[in-house]
Amino acid sequence: PDSVGVMTFTAHQTWTVARDGSITLRSRITSDKPDLVLGRLGYILQVPARLDRFGYYGRGPVENYSDRYTCAFVGEYTGKVAGQVSNYTKPQEMANHEQVRWASLTGRHGRGVLFEASENSLRSSDFGRPVMSVSALPYSAVDLVQAAHQCDLPAPGDTWLCLDAADLGLGGNSCGPSPLEEDRVHPSATFGFIIRLK
Repeated sequence: PDSVGVMTFTAHQTWTVARDGSITLRSRITSDKPDLVLGRLGYILQVPARLDRFGYYGRGPVENYSDRYTCAFVGEYTGKVAGQVSNYTKPQEMANHEQVRWASLTGRHGRGVLFEASENSLRSSDFGRPVMSVSALPYSAVDLVQAAHQCDLPAPGDTWLCLDAADLGLGGNSCGPSPLEEDRVHPSATFGFIIRLK
């Protein structure tokens, strides 16, 4: 098979600061390999550990994916970032939530930051409103990949917040087909969100 080799992403970003202090990001993402299937497409933010309360309005409370969300209902959910960690035998990326309208990270006094989906060419809610895939974990993707077992993970630290235009469906590769085309993520999207203080 052909090697993927080097690929190039281009992201045209527009940041708009409003009078109320909110910041809107609008990005158009493209690649020179438009047919490549990605695990996710979006942004990862490293947020200080003191903002350890995670809230969102979307599908939950259990983790869910584009092809595994009928057991998760749209609602408002809150909890600790540490509570998003699943005790898998081999640590891996986890805790995704689909059809999220907004997500927040706050401290113990309820102050923090809120991220609201504002544009998404890949996913929308049943009512046509922009949504995103969101996860929040006290470990980075590198921490998870390097740990062979749960006991190998470092002490929880900063929160790693993923705000994605889309996240790859799970499919059934261990005992069935790969994700369907509608649940695959290709490197082309228009995506945006609004950042507000909470």
